[in-house]
Amino acid sequence: MKYIIIHPGSSVPLQMDILKNRGFSYIFNRDGSVTKLDKPDFDSAYSLDTLSGPSMHVIYDGDGYADDRTYKQYDAMEIFMKYHVLIYPKVKIAGIYQVEETNEPGFEVPAWLKEISLIKNSYDG
Repeated sequence: MKYIIIHPGSSVPLQMDILKNRGFSYIFNRDGSVTKLDKPDFDSAYSLDTLSGPSMHVIYDGDGYADDRTYKQYDAMEIFMKYHVLIYPKVKIAGIYQVEETNEPGFEVPAWLKEISLIKNSYDG
């Protein structure tokens, strides 16, 4: 795994059938639960010309224009990222806005990674 890309839910309707076909692997729900889609596809159908190598795309239920994650969602995302960094120590984590032009940045992923002590895993372009 080379990359984990975080998407805000406003960029894609949070409907399972749509997400599965777009290459998303997990959904972070507002209640703090994490929904694993049937078969995480790390050579994702969600292709980005700016990245090469296997990437996991995750999405959180939230506004694309502000950080409106719930406390439970924040905690679930932190645990998820730390777990995957243990498995893939060199993985780079980015917000979709860092690798693709979008009007929905979600939240400042590098600042968040610094808060949770994963700044070394921040994607720097």
